[in-house]
Amino acid sequence: MESARSQARSQAARAVNEPRIEFVTRGRRPHPATVAYGREKVLAAVRATPRNVRFARVTLTFEEHRSIDRPAKAEALLDVDGRVVHAEAVARSSMEAIDLVEQRLRRRLNGIRRRRPRKTKVKEAGGGER
Repeated sequence: MESARSQARSQAARAVNEPRIEFVTRGRRPHPATVAYGREKVLAAVRATPRNVRFARVTLTFEEHRSIDRPAKAEALLDVDGRVVHAEAVARSSMEAIDLVEQRLRRRLNGIRRRRPRKTKVKEAGGGER
């Protein structure tokens, strides 16, 4: 019985931490399977962090030009507890670029530490004598 409760809690926590993912494409339209693959990879990276991810935007770009060695580009932009986390990668294929972005997102999400508020000194108005 206890395992069913813990499973329900973990599923609820996952549902809270699954953001709306917006996909933007540029250049040649990717296959729907590529978009689904990208969505799953970004969600896998999001699920791996205990932080609250509010929004995610993934941009897939494919530049069709023979002089470009790595024409596929994937970018991910996440809002994590009010902080922006960005990762991008270029590769020969869209799937490879998505894999690289997922690795970079995981690394960046694991590296986020809670920042203390900055201690700033307030200067007094008219601070100097002439």
